[in-house]
Amino acid sequence: MRRVVQLAILGIGFAGIAGSVAAQEDPAPVKTPGGPAGGTPKARLVVVLEGVRSRVGVVRLALYQDDAGFPSNHARAVQGRTEEIGGSEVRVVFEDLVPGTYALSAFHDEDGNGKLNRGIFGIPTEGIAFSRDARNPVGPPKWKDAKFDLPPGETTLTCHMRY
Repeated sequence: MRRVVQLAILGIGFAGIAGSVAAQEDPAPVKTPGGPAGGTPKARLVVVLEGVRSRVGVVRLALYQDDAGFPSNHARAVQGRTEEIGGSEVRVVFEDLVPGTYALSAFHDEDGNGKLNRGIFGIPTEGIAFSRDARNPVGPPKWKDAKFDLPPGETTLTCHMRY
């Protein structure tokens, strides 16, 4: 019974993930200061999603710059991407980022409906991934567990899809 309750809480917690990366295919980027005129060096993030189980559908990603939006408020995402799947590994590039602290959420939208599908107790039936492979036993991970520092230049972040 305890396991069933934990699974139910997990499913309820994941309800916010679908809204974070699915409601808008590519959320409009938040305007951030910097760039050549501002003198702030830019960062480029290459996300490698490993363990994608099929080429069916697309992968949807959202990149957040603060805990207020992660992972349930897609309007707070700095950038979003929808990427075709070419194999068990998917590479997605986020350009022109201001160096700083970020967190990433992603899901494998196998049926292309723009939503994270869930089964019994709200547990995701499509793959999910977070920066730093963050997990939470009772819902989506917390910002503190998924956040990472993005320095100027290019950084590669590897995340593993969980089904």
